[in-house]
Parts: sequence; structure tokens; C-alpha cells
Amino acid sequence: CGDALLVTELAQTWPARPVFGLERHPVALGHAPAAAAHRLVQGDVHTLPWPDASIGALLALDTLDQRGVDLTHALAEARRVLQPDGLLLLRVSAHPPLYGPHDVAFNTARRFTRAEMVGAVTAAGLDVAFVTYANALIGAPAA
Repeated sequence: CGDALLVTELAQTWPARPVFGLERHPVALGHAPAAAAHRLVQGDVHTLPWPDASIGALLALDTLDQRGVDLTHALAEARRVLQPDGLLLLRVSAHPPLYGPHDVAFNTARRFTRAEMVGAVTAAGLDVAFVTYANALIGAPAA
């Protein structure tokens, strides 16, 4: 969840929808803006604090590639809380050969190939609708 800016923006864009952010670290929760505090939940991607089939859309941006995350377990939890027609939007670090000091500094455990992510998502019982690379031009010469 980080600084809660995305949670706040999503809540403003869709005011009739419940929007929540999940943050693992209690210290980070303490730094979130007071106006967003009621939308933030302390928790972990391995034990999401929502009932089965209760979430319409779940965003995991730069989360599932972090140290300490068991990808298989986290995707199973996402599948558990998503409604049958729910949407999971993922962003993870790509291109394993680019792993370096930046990844270490930002707690990134690994980078994934497209095939690895598609395989993990489908193995969790989720359908893949679309796969692309963000920031592809930045790494194009090195990839």
C-alpha cells in the first residue's frame, strides 16, 4: 500500500465502491495520510483479511516479487478472496538478467519471465486476460 496515494485516488474515482489498501508493515501504516487511514488494513498477502469470494478487483503492484513472498501461496489467497468474475491486476519485476542493486535496495527478491508469471497465475486457477511489460523502453537495450 505504501503511501496510500493509489488507494486515495481509486476511492475518489469510484466513490460508491469499497476501496482498501493492505500494508504489511505497521510503521508504514503510521506514515499514511490521516484521510486514508480508514481505508488501510494491516495484513499479509499470504493471509488476506477478507472473506472468500468477496473482492471484485485486487491490485498487487510490485508486491508479489518482494522478499518473503511465496508466490504460489499469495496467488492462492488472491484466488480465494476474488469473486468468480473478479479481476486480479499484477505488476512484478520482469527480465531476470536485469536483477541488480536497484532490486536489492527495493527488497525485490526476483524478476520473472512472462512464461513464469503466466504459469504461476494459471496454476493458481486464475485466467490470464492480458500480459504486457511496463517501462519496456527503459530496459530495451539491456534486455
